[in-house]
Amino acid sequence: MASVRVVKVGGVDYLQVVEYVRLPNGKYKVDVIKSFGKNNLENRMKAEQFAAEYDRLKNLAKGYASAPKKDQDFLQTALAVFGIVLGAAVVIAILKEIFGE
Repeated sequence: MASVRVVKVGGVDYLQVVEYVRLPNGKYKVDVIKSFGKNNLENRMKAEQFAAEYDRLKNLAKGYASAPKKDQDFLQTALAVFGIVLGAAVVIAILKEIFGE
C-alpha cells in the first residue's frame, strides 16, 4: 500500500510517496515511488492523490489478473484512466509487477 511520508533534508521537509515492502527475513524496505518536492498544501494534495490512484490501479490489476477472461485492452485502458495522474512509466511498472510481463 502506498503512503505519503515526510523526509527532512537540510532542515526542509519534502514529500515522497513510498511503499513498504516486506522482505523474506521479516524486515521491511522502503521503495520510493515518486517525490513531490517541498511539503506544502499543493504538493501534499498531489501526493495523496497519486498514492490513492496507485493503490486503486494495483487493486484493479490484481482483480483483473485473477479473472477468468483476459482482455488485451487492459494496458491501454489503464494508461488512459491512470496515466494522467500516475504517468505511463508507473502504470506500466505496476502492470509488469502484477502480470509478470
